[in-house]
Amino acid sequence: MYQANIHHPDEHVELYTSERQHHIMIENLTESTKYYYKCVVLIESHLGDTKMSKGTNDEDDDESQERAFEQRYLRRMSLPTHFSEDESVLKTFTTASKPLPFSRAKFAILGDLGVAPWQPHSKNTLAQLSNHLIDLNYVIIAGDITYANGNHKKWDDFFDALPSGMMETPLYVVAGNHDAEGDHDTGEIFTAFENRFRMPHIAPTIKDKAKEKHDFDLNLMYQLPYDYGNSYYAFQYGPSYNIALNAFADFEPGSLQYQWLETELNTVNRDISPWLVVIVHCPMYNTFSFHKTDPQPVNLKLYLEPLFVEYRVNVVLSGHLHGYSRSHPIAFEQKKDSGPIHFVLGNGGRTINAPFQNQVKEDWVAVRDHTTYGFGIIEYLNATTAKYEWIHSGFNAPEETEFQDIPANFTDLMYIQNQWYL
Repeated sequence: MYQANIHHPDEHVELYTSERQHHIMIENLTESTKYYYKCVVLIESHLGDTKMSKGTNDEDDDESQERAFEQRYLRRMSLPTHFSEDESVLKTFTTASKPLPFSRAKFAILGDLGVAPWQPHSKNTLAQLSNHLIDLNYVIIAGDITYANGNHKKWDDFFDALPSGMMETPLYVVAGNHDAEGDHDTGEIFTAFENRFRMPHIAPTIKDKAKEKHDFDLNLMYQLPYDYGNSYYAFQYGPSYNIALNAFADFEPGSLQYQWLETELNTVNRDISPWLVVIVHCPMYNTFSFHKTDPQPVNLKLYLEPLFVEYRVNVVLSGHLHGYSRSHPIAFEQKKDSGPIHFVLGNGGRTINAPFQNQVKEDWVAVRDHTTYGFGIIEYLNATTAKYEWIHSGFNAPEETEFQDIPANFTDLMYIQNQWYL
């Protein structure tokens, strides 16, 4: 459990005590193996010590709050007691496949989701994602998960809104600016993000309090005191090696994150992991007019692009901008076959409102859009080819946008040729 005082300009809830957050470490598992599990409760504590609180946002309609509250209650009531032998409550998870011999892997990537059900487009995206979960090995959210703004009850709402299939699908999350949730009185940062998830830890969390005024500015926050833990990490899944970075912690040369990243890139064995993926909330390449001069994207390009190009990172997955774009392979502003492909997938559900910087797309931009919602799916077909497909979940209605260029059926599909072999 954790406690948080909520002092945020957009929220007015004074004190929050979380429900229990359980993180269970299981060791010595076998690759490519399906395991069965069930969540149980002790009968004497069944719901008795759990605070069943409803959402508190003034904009939330009562009917939606009641549905979420009821869903959470029924989910708890359906948990078996510790002596139950009912096999119908069993859930499964499947461990990652061995890197060799080559095995296919498939995952979904989305960003800037927002809280459902009060974000209708987020709800549609999750419904569409639910239809694909049976074929996915894992899901990645590239930051800005809930837009809770320090209202930790909205994090409860987020987990309640997730499709039931997520109980059997690994979820990886990346730190976004809206996930920092800096408390203006105490200086606490990333409280929910660090307590509610358990990513593959490099080392125990090092986290201090925010002190400077710009640390609480959603555009200017940079070099926040947050290392290890869920801040940045890496994981291998089948033929891919995945590196998750924190654009709002220190990543400049000499920092803990930079030193770790440089070592990590240098030690990835591309014979074992031919596909190398980086996930970071802020994009280096941005066709939209917002966030052009923020310190995170400017310094990502300055300090980290040379590493990404040198080690032939295949794709860089980002969000932050509420729109969609895919670049050509690019290195230092020039199209280059061996350079990474940069994706912006900030249209998971939060209102799309990012105007283009230029009416005619830049030369390095392959595809862009700022009217539709959805997520991407990447499937590794073999060591040299991967399939990418954009999955559409909705679009802005005319009254929701100032943009008039609403495509009837926006889509994006391509086959990626592994730059490592070029």
